[in-house]
Amino acid sequence: MKSSRSTIKLNELKETTKAQEMEAAKIQSRSQRTQWKQWAACISATLSMVAAGSVYGWTTTIISRLTNATEDVPVHISMDESSWVISLTVIGSMIGPFYGAYVAASCGRKLCLLMSSLFYILGWLLVIFAQNVWYLYFSDSEELLLELEIVRKNIGENSDGEFDELKFSFADFLLLMSLRNRRALLIVMGLILGQQLSGNFSTMQYLEHMFLEAKIGIDSHMATIIVLAVGLVSGALSTLMVEGAGRRPLLIYSSFGLMVNASGADISSLNLLPVVDVIVFQVVYQIGLGTLPNLLIGELFPTNVKGIAGAIVTVFDGLLGFVVSKMYEVIFTNVGSHVTYLLFAVSCSLLFVFIYGFIPETKCKTFNEIQEMLGEMRPFKMTAADARCWPFKTTVKDKSEEA
Repeated sequence: MKSSRSTIKLNELKETTKAQEMEAAKIQSRSQRTQWKQWAACISATLSMVAAGSVYGWTTTIISRLTNATEDVPVHISMDESSWVISLTVIGSMIGPFYGAYVAASCGRKLCLLMSSLFYILGWLLVIFAQNVWYLYFSDSEELLLELEIVRKNIGENSDGEFDELKFSFADFLLLMSLRNRRALLIVMGLILGQQLSGNFSTMQYLEHMFLEAKIGIDSHMATIIVLAVGLVSGALSTLMVEGAGRRPLLIYSSFGLMVNASGADISSLNLLPVVDVIVFQVVYQIGLGTLPNLLIGELFPTNVKGIAGAIVTVFDGLLGFVVSKMYEVIFTNVGSHVTYLLFAVSCSLLFVFIYGFIPETKCKTFNEIQEMLGEMRPFKMTAADARCWPFKTTVKDKSEEA
């Protein structure tokens, strides 16, 4: 009897275990299917940023062909007209996030992404069938009118009330005028000003044209690809380094490197020196100034003013980018490249002083600690706490130790 009961219990245990294994397998299978759907949704949404990148990047390789009257290009434009083509792209990207945020909040992100596809298709059709430069002007505005920067930032995050911060009022504007928020806005706008006056965007837009004028020793298309690939890798490395090295050190190194590079830039040499200059420029730009200002927006501002702060920064960035892109060609053509890059070097020098004196280190800091630092109206100095977060060995005496 005992053996039969044991056999029955053993069989029941095996059946229970088998049922549990089958149920676990079903759950795992459903989880894998769900993960694939999530991956597919994220990849599909991220394609909008690939489309936006193609709009920013196509002028880099096509401007030289449009201005040099290449036979296979039906539209021929002057250098002045090319500067308008590039500048209007910036204006479109300035308007797009506001319209994109409104559509996403009103109709949902899926419809917003679908609408953006229509704008991109319309813009590229205008480029394909362009008969004169006005088609190109209008295509740039159309392609970036529904820029989905806000949707991109919210992919993968909690969607509850994520667009509430975009609905700002006059009361939110008054909050932005508080001492800490004003200083945070000054810091971010100073970095955005440094981004534009470093010359990165303008240089990248005219990159192939610049290589053709310098008569470098390798194919200009290949040189352009190499430079942009280095920029991509450098930007990825910055995201890996930021938590280890800190925000402030990377910004200091980046601004100093840009200052040195711009002051010694020589794009007239008949060799590979211009290519090396631009590659070094991309590395030092992307490891700090090119990637960290957007991170600081999330760390310096409280949630209730991030929306209006982001809107102000977007408009400021767009207007400044428009002016710099247009004036780059004017100064480059009428005065010379040496004056253009001398101005960039001076701007980077002032940026270095600004970062060293007024940009706080937010690594290892809570939000309350950051707010306390913003409330101190004096240049930031390295404290003992900052030294512990510094990537190199640094000895800084704490006030308590001095006492």
